[in-house]
Amino acid sequence: MTSPGEFDNIYQSSFRVDGSLTLEEKCNDSSEFFYFGSGVLLRDAQTQDDFILTANHVIPGSSYLCEEDSSERNIKMKGSLSVAGFPAVVVKQDQEADQALLKIEGNITDTPYLGKVARNLRPQDYVVGVGFPGGDHLYFFANVTEKKENLTLLNIKMIGGSSGGGVFRLSDRGLQLIGTVRGGTAITSLDKLREFFKGTVLEDDYL
Repeated sequence: MTSPGEFDNIYQSSFRVDGSLTLEEKCNDSSEFFYFGSGVLLRDAQTQDDFILTANHVIPGSSYLCEEDSSERNIKMKGSLSVAGFPAVVVKQDQEADQALLKIEGNITDTPYLGKVARNLRPQDYVVGVGFPGGDHLYFFANVTEKKENLTLLNIKMIGGSSGGGVFRLSDRGLQLIGTVRGGTAITSLDKLREFFKGTVLEDDYL
């Protein structure tokens, strides 16, 4: 049975992921842009290193699509990420499943997610997600409607800023991580998430 402490844990372990882009040329009179997504704080029990699980599309690419004066052009850029004021670097990515793992260059004092990655998921299961839609730190509740190879669909549409936020299954084993927000009504696939953890330093802690 899920306890208030578990809800508090998934809320407190939810963090905003801040990104900045520096362009080699100006676009619409600016060469620097800022954006944000969401993520879940995880901790390696042996080293106490902090990590953030998020969506791969939150990670900056190598170029920026500039739309100005009814035209489009790609501009080379450099991007950086930070979480709670600490720099964050990418240690693992899966573009197809839209998943990424960041290592925090510093130690966040907040409690990380204390549960496990779920082993199974069924249509109609109840889930709760946490993220920063529009910049506000919020919960959402939903049901699973369909499972696909690389994603799971929910009966709720997420808005900007939610990307990368953790989604957890409500079960008799508590709140178990099943994926992160991709966008629209989609989150990452649970099977792909379990595969993603394998071979990382977090495997022993969360699988």
